[in-house]
Amino acid sequence: VGAGTVLQFIFPVIVALVSAAIYKQKLNSYTIAALILSMLGVSLFYDGSTSASITGFLYSMITAVSYSIYILGVGHTRLKHIHFFKISFYFSLIWSTVAFVFAALTNQLTFDLEPRGWLYSLIVSLFVVVVGYSMFQLGIKLTGPTTASILSTVEPISGNIAGIILLGETLIVRHAIAALIIIGGVILVSLGTNKNRRTNHSDRPA
Repeated sequence: VGAGTVLQFIFPVIVALVSAAIYKQKLNSYTIAALILSMLGVSLFYDGSTSASITGFLYSMITAVSYSIYILGVGHTRLKHIHFFKISFYFSLIWSTVAFVFAALTNQLTFDLEPRGWLYSLIVSLFVVVVGYSMFQLGIKLTGPTTASILSTVEPISGNIAGIILLGETLIVRHAIAALIIIGGVILVSLGTNKNRRTNHSDRPA
């Protein structure tokens, strides 16, 4: 889990490089520093546990690349002109169809859940799709793919906080340091965004 998480979270680097190379987005010093801090912070969440599986490595890299394509698509294609709730609806419809077909073909489809299980599934779905993905897509539209990707590296922090509060997990010093480093990166990318806005505003004709 630790190694897979770290590999998956290289997607901000992929998004930043593709945005600079293909879409000619300039990366200022704040953004570059924030990117480095974010990756350093995420790497500290790696606990050293790994199965040394090539298959697992490839799956994690495929996840990072495909997630980067999704972010770049929302930020640079016609999808950016579609309302974010509508995008979430269509994505959810596609995900549900693919998951249903895959589960049916692999004999893993089951509806044998207790009422509490259905309730928890509904709550998680609402938080993930309606709140999580929808707000992330709105963030991509407002701040751009690179900035949104860097800001999303706070996910391991929120996961650890939820684990401490809801599951009684203990706070690990290394994770606390990682959280501070990631927060530092978030502050830097915010400063860089504000600087770009001031520059663009000053360049406008009076």
